[in-house]
Amino acid sequence: MQLEFNSKGIESIEADVVALGIMAEEKPLQMNAAAVDWRLGGLVSIALAEEKFSGESGESILIAANQKLP
Repeated sequence: MQLEFNSKGIESIEADVVALGIMAEEKPLQMNAAAVDWRLGGLVSIALAEEKFSGESGESILIAANQKLP
């Protein structure tokens, strides 16, 4: 397994897994988080709206991309 930290746009990354940092006060979603949310049909925004995830410290959520990311 190779781990790489990258600040490039999500469109330029080829990976099997993508981890995003989303802070609790980051609403609306910005940059890569917004791009991933758009690619996933709003699943990140839905999780936030339904309070399944808030972005608080130590919190995480797993969302299957189903090949919707590059």
